[in-house]
Amino acid sequence: MNGGGSADKVQVQPAELRFRLVLGKQLLATILISNPLDNRVAFKIKTTAPKKYVVRPSSGIAEAKSQVNVQVIMQAQKEYPPDFQNCRDKFMIQVTPLEGDETLDKDTFNKDLRRDMQEHRRSLL
Repeated sequence: MNGGGSADKVQVQPAELRFRLVLGKQLLATILISNPLDNRVAFKIKTTAPKKYVVRPSSGIAEAKSQVNVQVIMQAQKEYPPDFQNCRDKFMIQVTPLEGDETLDKDTFNKDLRRDMQEHRRSLL
């Protein structure tokens, strides 16, 4: 599932993450998770390049009818990566509704147990 324009699902913006590479500097982008639902949702963000990026918070809870800003920090690069022009780094944002006072645990993002989980994929530009 991708974050479409529906008001009955959690929205994830932007459609793509953009970093303007500056050697020797950490770079920042923000992912906005908007929860229009009447119940809380849990989220978790994964990347294909975990040593290159720091995600804060990488998981958490978006309260009902609220938004959460997630920082994605690209670690300072000492030289231009060889694949810079064709960067294939990706992020996956998993979102699942929580029941009552449910908290995050090892099964929160288990696809076999969570039939109502949304997955939003984001590429880097």
